[in-house]
Amino acid sequence: MAKNNTQKYIFDFNNAVIEFIYCNIVFYSNLAN
Repeated sequence: MAKNNTQKYIFDFNNAVIEFIYCNIVFYSNLAN
């Protein structure tokens, strides 16, 4: 049970990081244009 919760937390954290990086890429590419 704890292992599943840990995996879900890590998965959510990775998704948040990916979204954050993606938003930065979009923001800076818009800035460059």
